[in-house]
Amino acid sequence: MISLPSIAVDQSTQLVPPTIGCLLGLTAIADGVSERWITARRDREVMRRWLGRMIERNNEGQIARFCIHREAHCAGVVGFSSLDPVRMSWWVGPQWRGTGLAEASCRAVLAWLATTRAVTVVEAIVSPDNHASMELASRLGFHDTGSFAKQQPDTGDCIQRRRLVLEYQPWVA
Repeated sequence: MISLPSIAVDQSTQLVPPTIGCLLGLTAIADGVSERWITARRDREVMRRWLGRMIERNNEGQIARFCIHREAHCAGVVGFSSLDPVRMSWWVGPQWRGTGLAEASCRAVLAWLATTRAVTVVEAIVSPDNHASMELASRLGFHDTGSFAKQQPDTGDCIQRRRLVLEYQPWVA
């Protein structure tokens, strides 16, 4: 069993392993552009089961997700949805967008990752229409390697995604 640490981002922000309270906080701030995994879990029992699986996968070292807590508020989530390959994702609530919180949290979790694993590449899959995430990935040093179509399992729709790659460097928090 692996225990994820809490990571200090700055004086008012901590990255903490997820809890049911944190995820309930995320659903409270979710909006129309939120990740499907947030908006689909407004049902408390479904969310508890999902959280249990996420905590189990965190403890087994299969993923590493952190809730972003700013001044006692659950502001978003950052981490790795896969560790083979290392696939990074991030999301912050609408009231924290444009504040630098996502970038600071990503830098902190990348710095933590660099101290815990021998990593050569980190990837992120981003919607090409998500200009803020595309810009954030660029500031973090990710390079666009092209687009691909992904079929949604629930609707069958094909959506375009961009694969962004960050080659290892000594990340600075």
